Amino acid sequence: MDTSTDPEHQNAINCLRLTLPEMQKHHIPATPQNYAVWYEYFMKTTNELNQTIDDLIDTEQQFSNAINKSLYEKYISDRPVKVMESVQDATKILVNRLMDKLNLMKKETKQFSGVLGNCENILVDDIDSDTISKLVSTLIDESSKVQESNSAMELTLSDMENELGTLRKDIEKLNAIALVDQLTNIGNRRSFDESMQTLIDRHKIGCTDNEHEDAIETFSALICDIDLFKTFNDTHGHATGDRVLSYVAKCLKRCIRGEDGAYRYGGEEFVLALPETNLKGGLAVAENIRSYIANKKLTAKEGKQVLGRITVSIGVAEVRPGDTVESLIDRADQAMYRAKANGRNCVMVESPSNATLQ
Repeated sequence: MDTSTDPEHQNAINCLRLTLPEMQKHHIPATPQNYAVWYEYFMKTTNELNQTIDDLIDTEQQFSNAINKSLYEKYISDRPVKVMESVQDATKILVNRLMDKLNLMKKETKQFSGVLGNCENILVDDIDSDTISKLVSTLIDESSKVQESNSAMELTLSDMENELGTLRKDIEKLNAIALVDQLTNIGNRRSFDESMQTLIDRHKIGCTDNEHEDAIETFSALICDIDLFKTFNDTHGHATGDRVLSYVAKCLKRCIRGEDGAYRYGGEEFVLALPETNLKGGLAVAENIRSYIANKKLTAKEGKQVLGRITVSIGVAEVRPGDTVESLIDRADQAMYRAKANGRNCVMVESPSNATLQ
């Protein structure tokens, strides 16, 4: 099926063209989250979203950061991948259109070459002035057609280049949406899985060719779980609980460096990937994180209510030959549960080692 004439796909392309200009009109920052909201607005897939935005525009309300965040969390946060796929489909259509134009230009050029060949054959024979006049007229007409076609093609190529450039940036933004946890602004589960698989592959290369540019000798994975988080949530409310999750994410980022990565695994559980870090090094990073978080006294946003301290339990595992993402994470997870059983607020490493820091 030729999707380039499909009304649904044409609508997706039109929406892509409208999204960023409309955001600029309302002085909305071009973040991936905001882009997803306004793309869906023009797609008109969620009546409630469109009604909410229309009401905001009609009442001339400013699209503040709080409003933009609320729109994303309420209407888009569970569907970023679907939005990205729609942009990718639109990009494919534009590429196909470009190829059709190129093929048409090729066909027209071939036809012109055929006309030239016929003229050459005629010129081999003795010809009169009338024939020469007709040949000249034919060549002028065909040259004009090719020139017009080439001019149109230049405009088409320029337009396509601009559109493809814009869509490439849009796809990069939407890819970012799909890989970031919107609450804590660190990598999400999908981002972690992809990063870990990359590290597993690089470790496999390192096992056979440690001189390869992508090779790594080892890496460690940490699983970090906030202790008694459900009780904290029930006591202080989910809004405060969300702020604590964001706080822990910031602590993790402060305690890592270089290629290290921090991710929200789900709920109150976080994971870290530490390239070129062995078990001993992973243990040191984990203890630094544990102590950094445990030594901070938290207060409510208004600064009046003391929330006390939160603690984390962390499990550490180092990659082994033949590991998969699942087998490595399973060992780190088991170590984390042993840390919980050991009284919480401590770090434990995978078996068979019994190293513990409190």
